Amino acid sequence: MFLELIIWTLFVASSVALVLWILISPPADKKTRQSPENEEAYAKQRFIPSKVPSDVDAIVIGAGMGGGTAASILSKFGKKVVVLEHHDKLGGCTHTFSWSRANMEGDGHTTCEFDTGCHYTAVDMSLPTARSGAIMKYVTDGQAEWHDLGDPYDRVVFPHDPNVDEGCPNNDEYEFLCGKERLIGEISRQINPSEPAVPRRIRKFLEFCRYAQQSIIKMFVVRMTARWFEPFLHWMTVPYYAYGKLSTSYVLSAFLEHEMDQEDVLAKKPLPEEPAVPLNNTWNRLKGVMVHPLGDYACQPSDSSVVAHSLTACYYINGAAYTNGATQIISNSVAKIVYEHGGECFVNAHVDEIIVKNNQAVGVRVCKSSSWESARSLDEKPEMTEIYAPIIINAAGMHNLYHKLLPQEMKIVQEFKKTNKAIPSYGHNYLFVAIKGDADEVGIPVTNTWYFNGYNTDECFDKYFEDPTEHRPPTVYLGFPCTKDPTWKKRFPGVSNCILISDSKYEWFEKWEDMRTHKRGGEYDTYKEKFAQKLLDVLYDKVPQVKGKVLWYECGTPVSDSNFLQSYRGGSYGTRCNLEFTNPENSRWLMRGDTEIKGLYMSGQDAWTPAVAGAMYGGLLCAVKVLGFWKGLGILGTIINNQAKDIQKETKKSYPASFMKAVDTFFGGCPVGFKFGEEEWGGC
Repeated sequence: MFLELIIWTLFVASSVALVLWILISPPADKKTRQSPENEEAYAKQRFIPSKVPSDVDAIVIGAGMGGGTAASILSKFGKKVVVLEHHDKLGGCTHTFSWSRANMEGDGHTTCEFDTGCHYTAVDMSLPTARSGAIMKYVTDGQAEWHDLGDPYDRVVFPHDPNVDEGCPNNDEYEFLCGKERLIGEISRQINPSEPAVPRRIRKFLEFCRYAQQSIIKMFVVRMTARWFEPFLHWMTVPYYAYGKLSTSYVLSAFLEHEMDQEDVLAKKPLPEEPAVPLNNTWNRLKGVMVHPLGDYACQPSDSSVVAHSLTACYYINGAAYTNGATQIISNSVAKIVYEHGGECFVNAHVDEIIVKNNQAVGVRVCKSSSWESARSLDEKPEMTEIYAPIIINAAGMHNLYHKLLPQEMKIVQEFKKTNKAIPSYGHNYLFVAIKGDADEVGIPVTNTWYFNGYNTDECFDKYFEDPTEHRPPTVYLGFPCTKDPTWKKRFPGVSNCILISDSKYEWFEKWEDMRTHKRGGEYDTYKEKFAQKLLDVLYDKVPQVKGKVLWYECGTPVSDSNFLQSYRGGSYGTRCNLEFTNPENSRWLMRGDTEIKGLYMSGQDAWTPAVAGAMYGGLLCAVKVLGFWKGLGILGTIINNQAKDIQKETKKSYPASFMKAVDTFFGGCPVGFKFGEEEWGGC
């Protein structure tokens, strides 16, 4: 009897394991053709209706990081994918471009290259043993290589402020070192080295951010399941929404100025009127410095959800990375994978509408973007081509989907407009600067620099938004791809570059939206030049060695993003990360890889969270929803398996031990290869 019980137990367990294996195991990765050596054949193919393959399984609208991730994974899982990109280059905010402009002084022209949105990412991306690095390696077949940018990974600079507590250093620059404890020690030393409450409060704040960041992992698991099953997992979403109701400014003040307990903060108890330790200048500076990750989600502290801040702070706390070569390699690698599996990526392809029949997405209406531009200027509509597929993936953002791409008479569109309270992200102004001389000769810094126009960040935002041409922007990113890309000097000898990015609003430029690029007239050029001069002032103030060496500059605005990248109302990060972003009442629409329309899926930033990494995870979630929960587990299993192999190669440990380490790392543990050790790992 006992033996029979053991046999039956083994039989049932084996049967369950076999069924799970069948459900989860991915299909063999079968390539149907070899890619040509000339990558332009698959990465720069302009849309021509006759070149669209037959029997398409999936259509992806938008070739940014989110659309590319979904397209790559689905291709590897046997789907024939067509990617349609409005711009003349794949990549969305990961694409690069080169311009040749007349030099401001002297004769001739200078050609210079710029990245557009992937200015740097976390060091995790350079480690195939880390979660983000493992996903990126899988999505690009390891063709997009990254390198660690070293220490410090960020420098935060301010205008000079005479207000400082007695005995404290009066710094205008603060360096962010890699690793949690190293960062705490450095910021404490730079602000108030003799006050023991400073490092203690920073540590408590970062611990709170870590807990908030971890809450999103459970959310991802919930979003992998079917919508009807989500109520049974409600308990897994409670922590995320508990953190999501708190603003960044409240949490900064609660921990850094008043040292409140975590329980009181989560209960959102009122802040004390005065700090118990009367070092007002110290706490003001500390809040102004520790708010610095907001540049990567573009929402001022009083409006932003601390979840967005926590995700960004924990993601970058370990360091930063950049591609070896132009960031264009990311999307080109994806295009190669799509091509080799029978699909195609098209540029100059404007999707005008998603075709919906009986509440099921069945195809798209598309035309050449150049034809659309010409017709728009004449208030006409060009001839459309209809492409059909059972799977339609929107990687152009939630707001574009419900305001532009879906038929506006649909009931679901009306419900979205009535119930959704989440709003588009702010836009940005960009200044692309070509500089004479090699970076090392000019003395251009390697470290990414963030300029803040004062320690009271909300006050700086309010003043700027009230009168944007009279005040410096509240934040400005200063990046130098020429110092981060190890191939730059060989590709562009004698030339350096700089990109400055500042906060902006679409409505400031909205009246020029329907005019063609470079043909918006003198009024537009004069207006945007005011913003350009503010950015040049910041550049010359904080990097004075480039003054007199600027060859030319070009200014972009939110309508540039709207035109080139089709971002809704010029929003750089999809949906704004305010408290509505993390409001459960908007969860019907946001942070989802699917929609309520059959056959229609979401990818990119609005499917998960902002920026390049967030869009990549949005693409991963989208692929899971398309293939189903069990095959979705197969995707994760494949990535973790590859991750384990890289860990085994690095450590020489057994595969089972390497696999267990990969699982631990995938859920936030310290990856093999992080040079500062497990005690410094701040999460991911």
